[in-house]
Amino acid sequence: MKRIISLALLLTSLSASAITTDADGTYLISSAEDLCQFSVLVGAAGFRSANAILTTDIDMTGQDLIFSPIGTSTTSYCGTFDGQGYTIDNLTLSLATTNGVGIFGYIDGATIINLTAGPSNNIKGNAFVGGIVGDKVGSGTARIECCGHEGKVTGSAQNAAAFVGCVHSGSLVMNHCYNSGRVTGNRESAIFCGWMSGSTSSLSNCYNSGTLVSGVDGSNYLYRSSPTVSNVYDTSGRQNTKRFTVTQRKNGTLTWMLNGNSPDGPFRQNLDREDAPADDHPVLSPSHSIVYASGTLRCDGTPVSTTPVYSNTDNATYLPHAFADGLCSVCMLVDQEYMYTDMEGYYELSTPEALRWFAYLVNTVPGHASEYCRITTDIDMTGCDFPGIGTNDVPFYGEIDGQGNIISGLIMRRTGETGVGLVNVGTSNLEIHDLTLDATCTFTGYRYVGGFAGKVNGEKGGRVFFTNLGFEGTVNVNDNGGGIVGCIPNNDFTAHFTNCYTVGTVNGASDNGALSGWSSYARIRNCYALVKGKGWESGHDVCRGFTPHFTNCYACGARQTGAGLGSFTESEMTDGTLLSLLWQGIFRQEPGTDTHPLLSHPTSKNPLTPTGIQAASQGGKAAESWFDLGGRPVSDLWRQRGIIVRNGRKLLIGK
Repeated sequence: MKRIISLALLLTSLSASAITTDADGTYLISSAEDLCQFSVLVGAAGFRSANAILTTDIDMTGQDLIFSPIGTSTTSYCGTFDGQGYTIDNLTLSLATTNGVGIFGYIDGATIINLTAGPSNNIKGNAFVGGIVGDKVGSGTARIECCGHEGKVTGSAQNAAAFVGCVHSGSLVMNHCYNSGRVTGNRESAIFCGWMSGSTSSLSNCYNSGTLVSGVDGSNYLYRSSPTVSNVYDTSGRQNTKRFTVTQRKNGTLTWMLNGNSPDGPFRQNLDREDAPADDHPVLSPSHSIVYASGTLRCDGTPVSTTPVYSNTDNATYLPHAFADGLCSVCMLVDQEYMYTDMEGYYELSTPEALRWFAYLVNTVPGHASEYCRITTDIDMTGCDFPGIGTNDVPFYGEIDGQGNIISGLIMRRTGETGVGLVNVGTSNLEIHDLTLDATCTFTGYRYVGGFAGKVNGEKGGRVFFTNLGFEGTVNVNDNGGGIVGCIPNNDFTAHFTNCYTVGTVNGASDNGALSGWSSYARIRNCYALVKGKGWESGHDVCRGFTPHFTNCYACGARQTGAGLGSFTESEMTDGTLLSLLWQGIFRQEPGTDTHPLLSHPTSKNPLTPTGIQAASQGGKAAESWFDLGGRPVSDLWRQRGIIVRNGRKLLIGK
């Protein structure tokens, strides 16, 4: 009854003692009373997108009957809350029968940054209980960055965690966060998040020195589900994280590593200041000191000495970069003068080192996610540590023109990772064509693994193009794997597969497809697939998706059926029968020598021009990305001569 009266009084008093705002309308929270009023503004008054900043540390002593978690199940918070490095402490919430309990109860696409939940906070709820957020709902992406949790969290049912109890829908990005507090759950609980809702969520540059007292789900101590995880540290190195010692926590080593072997990150730690006590662990308060590594450092920031010393004084000497084949062998910095594009804007790649350099250029140098490359000869990648092109933060949307060549020996072992392939992560307008990955290529990851592309994300209405591709290698994956592409999770995205084949193996537990593990609205033309491996979804073992549309396609060993999808036997694949069924002039096969129709034949390679163009316009249909100089779609590319335009680039078709 007291809580109801307090909320009513707060609503009445908003106009009389409103929280101060700045010129942009952002609420300036400088007291416990301000924080309580802000909660009412969001929850009861419905200002769910209100922005706020803390202007000082907030002591919530005595506010437990007044304060309600920010955001409710009907008015989830989706604004930006910036703690500016300050702490909310002494907050007690005893809501043992309530779901969605935390400083923030329910959020959608909210951003919560630069905030620490202090050591005297004690948050208790039923299900979906977090030290920062109880429950993430809605389709948006929530971000929690540069936040710390030092208090106690208790959930009497499922999903208790230090930061977010549960991500019911949408995704969560956590970066530069730490926990030194305690979590007590009933079941399905974890340190960072009790459920992170899949690979679109991520956890990076975080550490845990706290304790999950109870409620752990098997070995999922730090998080549940399968987020993308990078540079995360734990006292015991659980769940593919890095272990650190108490000494490393106290002497600055952990701070240095969390900041990427650099003094420039957000973590701070007082070590040897005369005017301030030393910190027991890395913190996120700007008032604390920057940590430097002393002595001689390599260019990636790692100390040369095996017993480095860390200090709040900068007295380090850095060794120069060691460039070889366009990359620094120590820090992998890209030498952008290693290679230039040709007159058409394409990088011409002829060696394993050049292909590797191109991947690092795309992945690490801003502004290169839409580059174009041509593979000018067969490339043997044996022994080359290839990172894959594109990342979750930098999805690739350029073009790879294989020019009818073959890549061999490409081995990518990324156990536990999501999005693995020649292109790890792509997005709308990605094009890969005229390339074969032979039987010596292997791609291994946890989820979304494909020979040519692991994962393709994008906005509604996006398109990607896979043309004249052959996969003969092996994919090892838990789920959502395919010979051409692992998964295109966006349900309003169209993938075009033209003149592609797979005779390789896809091994997994579930939800795999010979061509694709999931492509919602695939358009598949003149392709064939030999279904080999395991982990198929019955009736969808060629290409999983809502409505794959087949035209002149064939499969062997498949249970999937549909208009435009025929079948063939292995003997028909060998004796030329399958070749006769496919569109003429695209595939090659020497009877008695080749076990299946090929795109890139050792004695007669088949680039995009002219036979690939013939396939693109087969049946008199216009190719969607080809136009004349007047902007009109070209209806018959095979007979076209002169200059045509493809994705903004002019091409001359020979007379």
